[in-house]
Formats: sequence, structure tokens, C-alpha cells
Amino acid sequence: MVKGPYSHGKTKAEVAGELRVYLVRINRRRSRFRCAEQRYLQEVRRHVVDAVTSGINIEEAAAAAGYTPKTIARWVAKRSLEARGLPLERAQERLVRIGERRRRMSQTELKISARARASVRRAMEVGLSAREFADITGYTTKTVDRWFESALQALEQAARQREVAQARRGKRRRPPQHLSPAERAEWLAQRERRRAAVMQKNGFRVKPVRSPVVGLGVGEVARLPKTPWKKTSKPGRKRKRK
Repeated sequence: MVKGPYSHGKTKAEVAGELRVYLVRINRRRSRFRCAEQRYLQEVRRHVVDAVTSGINIEEAAAAAGYTPKTIARWVAKRSLEARGLPLERAQERLVRIGERRRRMSQTELKISARARASVRRAMEVGLSAREFADITGYTTKTVDRWFESALQALEQAARQREVAQARRGKRRRPPQHLSPAERAEWLAQRERRRAAVMQKNGFRVKPVRSPVVGLGVGEVARLPKTPWKKTSKPGRKRKRK
């Protein structure tokens, strides 16, 4: 198993070096997989053409083997003269095995690309460009650019969510106790303006908050709301009305 770089207690340059080594290993693993896939594909073509020659139609062979009918029709057109007939049951068993092998290989390919894509955010943190990432891993520049753009959007969304969460938590913050009634009212008004600005910037509807202090005269005592964690009624079974 290819192990990824860890940044605990290391400088950015050290993490960047380890990340490059990790991406090179991913590229080697991908190259070995693609070579094995090409070798196996030659055997698959021969078996699929034999199955079609044995009497299985192209659509059925495509559904069993996991390839498109257009691809199998192209294989049959090129290799029909080299094909040999097989018993129908044996040809169907071969197609089922080919389909299972193709699904396993697709899962392996997805795992390799998932490891490469999971390293995009770390590459952005250490300053690795998308062009260098593509050169090391062997993926196309278009694919890597799409990965970088997706990671950047995820980071921006996470930052917006943190900002909104901080604004919502700020709604529950209480002003310092040493403030005068006028200073307390100003403090609450500023808090509400900051919260409204953050919520509007991120596309949320702002609900006005009634402050218990705003509108009070000098010397008046504000009636604070009840604590939200206290229950309004006693627990127990409620009687049904007849």
C-alpha cells in the first residue's frame, strides 16, 4: 500500500518533497496497472469474438462482458476470420468472468485516481502547481485542473460555512457585564450588524433579533429572556382530552 505524506512536525519543503515521492509512486502504480490492462485486453478481445462467433449476439455479449456494443462490433469486424466456435455454455461462462474481471479492474483504477485526487489539497497547501502535479502523476492537465478547481471550491465553501457558524455563535454571545446600558445597547447593535452582514454575504435571510436592552431608558432594568434549556412544562404523561 502506498503511504501518503504526513505534515506533523515538518516544514513545508519537507512535506512537498514527500508529496512528490508519493505522487511518483502513484504514477508507477498506475503505469503497472495500465500495462496489465493492455495485456489482458488482447485476451479479452479474442474470447469475446469467439463468444459472438458461437452464436451470442453482440448486445448480450456487451452486457455480460461490460463493454459497449460498438466496441465489440469493432472487435468482431477485425477478428472474425481468426475466431473459433465454442460451446454456448462455455462462451457464456467466459463472458461472465470477463465482466467480473473488468469490474474489479475498474474499482482498482478508481482507487488509484482517488489517491491522486485526495493529494490535491495537500499539493495546494505546499505550493505544488497543477502543471507539476499533472507531470508527476501522468494524468492530463485538463483532469488535474478540474481536480484543483473542485478542491478550491470545497475550501471556499468550508470557509463560508465556518464564517456563518461563527456569526450564528456570535448571536448567542452576551455583552460584558461592566458596560453601561447605553454601551450595552451599542455593543448589541454592532453584533447584530456584523451578523447580518455575514449572513447576507453568504446568501442567508437575516431574521431581526429583538434585543432586550434596545429602547430602554437610563436606569431601567432589562428583562432577560428565559434560558432556552429550561422546559416550560413538567415531564410526565399528558392526559388526553375527552
